[in-house]
Amino acid sequence: MDLKKREPGELRARQRYFVFVAIGVFLILLTRLWYLQVVKEQECRLLSENNRIRLRNIPAVRGMILDRNGRVLADNRPSFDVTVMPEDVNDVRVLVDTLSTFLQLPADDLEHKIRNGSRSPFQPVSIKRDISWDELSRLKANRLRLPGVEVGIKPVRTYPWGTAAAHLLGYVGEIDRDELKRGTGYQMGDFVGKCGVEWLYESYLREIDGGRQVEVDAFGRELRVLDEVTPIPGHNLYLTIDVNLQRCAETLLRRKSGAIVAMNPTNGEILALCSSPCFRPEQFANGISSADWEELVSHPLHPLQNKAMQGLYPPGSVFKIITAAAGLEEGVITPETTLSCSGIYYVGRKGHRCWREGGHGRLKVHRALTESCDVFFYQVGQQLGVNKLSTYAKGFGLGRLTEIDLLGEKRGTVPDPTWKRKVLGEKWYGG
Repeated sequence: MDLKKREPGELRARQRYFVFVAIGVFLILLTRLWYLQVVKEQECRLLSENNRIRLRNIPAVRGMILDRNGRVLADNRPSFDVTVMPEDVNDVRVLVDTLSTFLQLPADDLEHKIRNGSRSPFQPVSIKRDISWDELSRLKANRLRLPGVEVGIKPVRTYPWGTAAAHLLGYVGEIDRDELKRGTGYQMGDFVGKCGVEWLYESYLREIDGGRQVEVDAFGRELRVLDEVTPIPGHNLYLTIDVNLQRCAETLLRRKSGAIVAMNPTNGEILALCSSPCFRPEQFANGISSADWEELVSHPLHPLQNKAMQGLYPPGSVFKIITAAAGLEEGVITPETTLSCSGIYYVGRKGHRCWREGGHGRLKVHRALTESCDVFFYQVGQQLGVNKLSTYAKGFGLGRLTEIDLLGEKRGTVPDPTWKRKVLGEKWYGG
């Protein structure tokens, strides 16, 4: 018996319909498979590899700064930093709610960082730097509840002597876009020297980070290391500073505004260089807050200014050395010349007093220098005249840069009649 003749016509129509549908679905799947394997092959392979293979940064250590006796002035300590890999997070909101509780951060700010942070694919988003031990313990204990969250160890700059030599050492800060354009081998988030020795010797102190290519599981946990590049630490730098002498000078300047410089006169080595008031370089090591920065820049005594190099002051009694040298060289006085000091010296009607009331009596240049007699050098200076004094002052190096290897040195001014007429519009008067 012919079964086909016995099939109802409606059943045969449905059968043809399902055959066409099956063929259509097969063609769609085949087309999609061809699209993924041929057209999108490279992109899919990259995505697959990035989901499985990660690049882990291995931070190197910045070079230490030490005093002349090997005592450490600038060092490094470990900082525990929290990052999130958004590609490993299934539910951002759930993660944010949990993480904000552990780190005491606003949930909305965290979500904005994770969703809208400027980064390359499969690059972690920085959430919080230098977390406490309590925060670290909470994150480690709840590791499985925090997919995509990583805690890395990164060295951060520390200054064991607190404010000692702060203006000399300078500080480090996060690199900005302009510095990023000028430098090579840096990336956003790196910390670089901003001023002082940290800035000037950046290329010498600078470290070069290493890296590790690792295979991870679906939770982002490291399974095995595929390749590794060893980090290169920065060079250590020895200064001529003696930290004990530096601290002694800073103690003398406490609660005062001013500067002290101690130099070895035989070779020019700087043994101490301090400026007051001071600041804590460590404030900048992890990124200074807006409130702390505003407090520093608005302080009436300008703690960020290195007064030893940038402050312009009259030289005081040290100028008597120049006056004495000029007087001897020009024949105005000899080592045996005797001048009288009565405690006051008149130029016209105006009297200029000596520091010792009643004066020093009659004295020669040697005693005048050792006792710092003002009236003796008033007389020598008046006989020399301002032009010769100015010439000898410049010969001793006043009014020009010392070219010390620090940023921001001011050259100062040696006045003479020409300068006064040009700058102040006045003539020079003898007094």
